[in-house]
Amino acid sequence: MLKNDSRVAIVTGATGSIGRTIAEHIASSGLRVVVHYHSDKTEADAIVESINNNGGDSLAIGADISSIDDVEKLFAQTIKHYGRVDVVVNNAAPHLGDASPVVETTEEQFDLFFDVVARGTFFMLRKAAQCLEDNGSIINISSTMTTMTVPGYAAFAGSKAAVERFTLVLAAELGPRGIRVNCIAPGIIDTEELERNRRQPQQEQLVQKLIKMTPLGRLGETTDVAGAIRLLISEEAYWINGQIIRVNGGLT
Repeated sequence: MLKNDSRVAIVTGATGSIGRTIAEHIASSGLRVVVHYHSDKTEADAIVESINNNGGDSLAIGADISSIDDVEKLFAQTIKHYGRVDVVVNNAAPHLGDASPVVETTEEQFDLFFDVVARGTFFMLRKAAQCLEDNGSIINISSTMTTMTVPGYAAFAGSKAAVERFTLVLAAELGPRGIRVNCIAPGIIDTEELERNRRQPQQEQLVQKLIKMTPLGRLGETTDVAGAIRLLISEEAYWINGQIIRVNGGLT
């Protein structure tokens, strides 16, 4: 039986490998969880069913977070169903796809990352600032690539760098209400998307290089990210605010 926790969390991009694990970990801590999805309702419903069958309380809501109207609806539906929002995890991001050097990056590729990651996160944060209960918690997901120079990932890293700056500013703005805003910047994580990308020799070479650069000597697991988030939204982490925490095994 899960412990009783009246808090409500929204996890965006919850149908991906990392998002699903985050939603499940938060639910296992007793929070009620909104499983956000963009297009894969079938997967979102499966996640909700799994959480609820294990004693949790979860709901799937679809939205395009690059749309301000959809962000408004996501929060409105959450509050209509649960009556409040206490935790927001901004995890939504498009698939990385193939590496694309700046000289080959299309306008569509650039817009995809900045619309979903930068714009989407910003307006999720704006709405969270309006709706969150005092003493709530916001976790943004960035990437270790913001501090590295990996060829082919300029647009991705740039959009994530914006998220890190949003984190620091909003932490200062919401601190007086006891709302903590932090950022998790994962290293290379073993996900279904990564497994698909590793079928390409160039991508596999990059993965092996990054593993060798990681002092702990392995890929990260989705549970590594979710465990850090579960800590940050807990009372034990109340004094942690405005931090960018690199969950990356020591990769620099």
